[in-house]
Amino acid sequence: MTSQRDRHGTRFDVVRPAALALATLDWEQSLPSIKPQQVPRATVIGELWDMYTAYQDNQNPPCTIKLLGAPTHCSTVPASALEPIRFNEMWATKHHVGRRLLCRTLTPPVYTDRLSFAVEDRTADEMLELCNFPLFGIRDDDRLMALFPVGTGLLVREPYFVDTEDCKPFHVRVSTPTDIVIYPGDAPTLRGAKWATPSLFQPPASTDEYREDAVSFMKQRQAYLAIQSFTAALAHTENQVDMVCVLVERAEANIAAARWASAYRDTSIVQTYVDMGVEVPLLVRGAALSHRAHALVGLGLLERAEEEFDRAHELLHPNRVSLKLEADPDDPRSIMERFAEAAEKQQAGAQAKQGSPSRAQLAEQRAAMVARQKRGTTQALIEAQETGELKWDELERMAAARPFACVEVGSFTGPVRVAQLKKRGGGRGVIATRDIEVGELLLGASRCRFLVASQEYAADPCDDPAVEKAFALSQRYEDRTMGWDDPRRTAAPAAIPELVVEVLPRLMDDPSVLPILESLYDGENPPKRPLVFGAMQERTVSEFASAPVDVDVAWLERICRINASLSLWEDDNGPASFFMAWAGLYINGSAFNHSCVANTYWKVIGDTLVVRARTQIKKGKEVYLSYVPFKNQAYDMQSVVLEPHFPRAECPCAHCVAVRREDPGIRAKRQAIFDQFAATVPHMRVPPLGSSREDMVGEWKSLLRLVEDVQATLPLSNDEVHLALVTPYACLIRLAHAIGPANGLYSPRKLEMFFSELLRYTGANIAETDGRMRFEAVPHCERDTMIGGILALAGLYAKEGTDAGDQRAVSWGTAAADLSRLVHGDDFEQFWRRTASDVKAFKLERLKGRVVEALASGR
Repeated sequence: MTSQRDRHGTRFDVVRPAALALATLDWEQSLPSIKPQQVPRATVIGELWDMYTAYQDNQNPPCTIKLLGAPTHCSTVPASALEPIRFNEMWATKHHVGRRLLCRTLTPPVYTDRLSFAVEDRTADEMLELCNFPLFGIRDDDRLMALFPVGTGLLVREPYFVDTEDCKPFHVRVSTPTDIVIYPGDAPTLRGAKWATPSLFQPPASTDEYREDAVSFMKQRQAYLAIQSFTAALAHTENQVDMVCVLVERAEANIAAARWASAYRDTSIVQTYVDMGVEVPLLVRGAALSHRAHALVGLGLLERAEEEFDRAHELLHPNRVSLKLEADPDDPRSIMERFAEAAEKQQAGAQAKQGSPSRAQLAEQRAAMVARQKRGTTQALIEAQETGELKWDELERMAAARPFACVEVGSFTGPVRVAQLKKRGGGRGVIATRDIEVGELLLGASRCRFLVASQEYAADPCDDPAVEKAFALSQRYEDRTMGWDDPRRTAAPAAIPELVVEVLPRLMDDPSVLPILESLYDGENPPKRPLVFGAMQERTVSEFASAPVDVDVAWLERICRINASLSLWEDDNGPASFFMAWAGLYINGSAFNHSCVANTYWKVIGDTLVVRARTQIKKGKEVYLSYVPFKNQAYDMQSVVLEPHFPRAECPCAHCVAVRREDPGIRAKRQAIFDQFAATVPHMRVPPLGSSREDMVGEWKSLLRLVEDVQATLPLSNDEVHLALVTPYACLIRLAHAIGPANGLYSPRKLEMFFSELLRYTGANIAETDGRMRFEAVPHCERDTMIGGILALAGLYAKEGTDAGDQRAVSWGTAAADLSRLVHGDDFEQFWRRTASDVKAFKLERLKGRVVEALASGR
């Protein structure tokens, strides 16, 4: 696999730009160390300006290569233990071990595939590059300038000084964000150092201005910038009560930025001030407890969160007044708005009465009610974490409306555990702790979740912070971005290095996750720790700031490359476009081994991984996931995903072993037929957009011929799953769904035969008893296609207008309901709502009661 697609659908070669980037790195490494000559400041700033204008003026920017496995530098020595170094003492190209560099910015940053600054110390001016630095979606010039005002201090641990081929100034390159410490322009560390020129930093005139800036950033949904302003306000605040208020405000900003551990630490400091006897207003104390509980929910520590919500409610509860209102308990914003309105009305009516509640009391009551409501939500999450019982259809609708939204489902683990295995080369895997039924939920959400989205899949900005974050993330893909896995000499989805940039700040915020990540396999070395389901819920999060965590980017790249859940999907420009991709890191999901014909199936709802049993699984048997959606296995995605796990992408599962044992000539003949089919339907989208009924009928007949040709290459007794027949049969079903009964093209019984074949080649199995159909094994793929197709088949039988036809329609209706139950966790009413458009299109409403009776009688 050596090519990818850009956002315009143009396929371009990855090897050439990757080779150029690697050659540049090799050239840097081969240069002898030299002592650079001092360059005038105008030259340094001029080079940076040329870089900026070239990037801005280029209407079609050159593709950006995201390299995995390139040389990186990660310091593990505390800054206090390093000796200072200045520019005039540095050599290029050289890694200055045991030294630290303190400099400050002369210009705002320029963003290309990295951040570049002109910087100074007391001896010289040079350029500094920050690679892999988390920007939280900040890309425009004004906000980058707010993030790094001119005069910002940068302390680099063990700096890497680089000679560059195309720029006169030499560069300090920082490849690991944990190697750099950022100081505000007026920090004591900078004021105590000597500089060649006066600082260009312009601080606000007062502490209040810092807070006003922070509030403004919060209104703009720029939480990370708000955190920076609140931090600056804290540094200039002397009054303890004011400090507590700023800490509570910063905790709220940290929550908005999903920096749960930082929010937890802020509220811990507030609690320390309260314990010291500082007279903190009651409402501020209650807000701190609520923020603390919210942070614990984000950290996945639900039992502790419930306790904190209890404390917040008990603190504020005695001051409440009696207000009655009805609001949706699942909509806290609605509760807040209605509660505020009711409180204001009661206050207006009670002004003339003695002892009427003050505004402060009403605010306390509103906070108490919110704490109580959130406590109820947390209790529901704890229950879901224990049982896995949720309204999955509602969660899916929410996720469909808000892509990549955080779907809170607790962190459920079913009857499975991690164990050491002997087969397939040993190692560890997941086994069943008891007999598991078809469709049983095995895994809910993992609390260590990091998601990267592509631009096309993200929604427009709206009021939801999760959607706003997804949209901000998507902006990174506005240029052509490609990935290259250097150790394996193969293309890699650009979402993987982007995922690394997402994980890094989470680890810096919450170091307690690092030991859990160390329990994952990195592709080169055995895990440092055992992997245990539930480790995220049992970890200890520090209440106060500890020593900064050191993260080796090269190691983290390997962790993400091996363990990320990756989804590449088709678009109108062809299959498996790398641009159309997301990547997510799920700790518990990483424990499962791969099989192309797995006994489970998985999907992502919002940002939540859901794994269900595809077949019955006996106690003690291994539980597998398929890393690659089966319908994509003939395309580039198989080698991209499986290459890091198996040499030459040769999967050791029983299905792949059987395929490799097959006669090569027969396999080549079948592949040629499949290639012909792929050329006929290049994007596997049936029916093509804008197709007429006549075109679809012609497509139908062409597919039938291809199916017959492919079947002729298979043994008569072959009952295995096979892609070459799964995809054509699925296309036939989709065509039947779209065409409807036209000119006797097919009868219900002929379509039923197609279903039988599709079930056969997707590993599904249906049993029928007394007119009730049950799936004894769920299809490997095309599950939603089957639900819609089954209803189309039921509609054909119902259209016959006979008792026998109605009976077959009811039987197939029970099959669709059962498959929806197993795939989506639906009860009958949820299934009926999910398929309402198909039910109406195929005129099945009149049979609803009979389907319900058949389902009930077959239990």
